[in-house]
Amino acid sequence: SNTTDNCNKISKVTIKPGVSSWRYTSISNFFTSIQNIKSDYNISSGDSHMMKNMEWGAVAYLKQSKYGLGTTDIGINNNSSYITGCGAQTGSSESTLCNAYNTANGLLGSTTGNIYGVYDMSGGAYEHVMGNIVNNNGEFYVGESGFSSAPDIKYYDRYTYDTTNTSHGRGKLGDATKEILAAFGTVYDGAWYNDGSYLPYSSGVWFIRNGLYKDNIYAGIFYFGHSNGGSKSTSGARAVLSP
Repeated sequence: SNTTDNCNKISKVTIKPGVSSWRYTSISNFFTSIQNIKSDYNISSGDSHMMKNMEWGAVAYLKQSKYGLGTTDIGINNNSSYITGCGAQTGSSESTLCNAYNTANGLLGSTTGNIYGVYDMSGGAYEHVMGNIVNNNGEFYVGESGFSSAPDIKYYDRYTYDTTNTSHGRGKLGDATKEILAAFGTVYDGAWYNDGSYLPYSSGVWFIRNGLYKDNIYAGIFYFGHSNGGSKSTSGARAVLSP
């Protein structure tokens, strides 16, 4: 997604390579703007929504399967300007050839290694997803997301409250968290491919995925971390259009 008027307001969400990704806004604004895709583009059937944590897990497992890259790690978008469509091998210099997904450079960032995959799921900006912990009363935990009330439960995944980000047993089967850990209780590089492994907790109640452009080996499609849900220069979001 990218901005079309200023850094926290948009006239219409667009999804394209070679642009600086939309950041600097709260989860609730991402959520509402992505839901508006359906009306913005006159989509008569289907549902546009912000990606759930479980949906991120589904894409991650497809990447890991025979239909994706398999055990080959996805390339990182290490462009410091958050330009979409970049891809690079771990440890390589900053990628700047990001203006077309069908270039050899861009294909490193595809989950399938071809133009039909999903892009920018390693590095670039952190990706907010719709997954958060309940508060210590078992209620929706707003954090700094901007929501005035809980969204429809079908649009987010709920996780158990805890005061530590290392209690990995709170992950759900299918969301690519606890079942892809090399070791429980490790918050920096505990996931497959040395990806980061921080669960949301009382000081950061929302999930982020992906890792950051400068995280090198710790970024990746299996990275998970936490956020308070507020506006940050390093955090974007992911749109899903489903039938």
